Amino acid sequence: MKLLKSLVILGLSSLIAVTTSQAAEKQVPQQTQKRDIALERFNQNVGIHLVSRGLQADKNNQPVVTLTYTIQNKGQNKIRSLNWVSAYQIENKIFYVRELPINFEPSLDSKQQIDVTFNVPLSEMPEQAQQLFASREAKISAINGAKNVAFSNGKRIVVAK
Repeated sequence: MKLLKSLVILGLSSLIAVTTSQAAEKQVPQQTQKRDIALERFNQNVGIHLVSRGLQADKNNQPVVTLTYTIQNKGQNKIRSLNWVSAYQIENKIFYVRELPINFEPSLDSKQQIDVTFNVPLSEMPEQAQQLFASREAKISAINGAKNVAFSNGKRIVVAK
């Protein structure tokens, strides 16, 4: 009798575990699909490309890394603000990540592009990143990760928070 109860309990527990596992698997693709749609919409509306980097001195004679991006508005609406993350890499090894927000004044018109330069104090970076950005020979590239874009008509595309 005890053996029978144990087998019934074990069987029901397994059934519940399998059912719960299958339910969780069904929910994950829906969340991923929503995120992929937002990313697709973001990429249809915005282009972000690192076009140059450099090292300069600021007004206090402190070293500053300059990162120049071309921002392209591919969509129909004016872009009011944009936020993304850039991962800087050498030979497919990421050594530094930075979030880059920008507000456009005036808004970036539809089908237009603009070059934007960010100045990042070298002292704010980890030591390895400082050495690599200070080297003119380092072949640094950037992988850009979409976060969000806000349009002048109030609409937003949020890929990641």
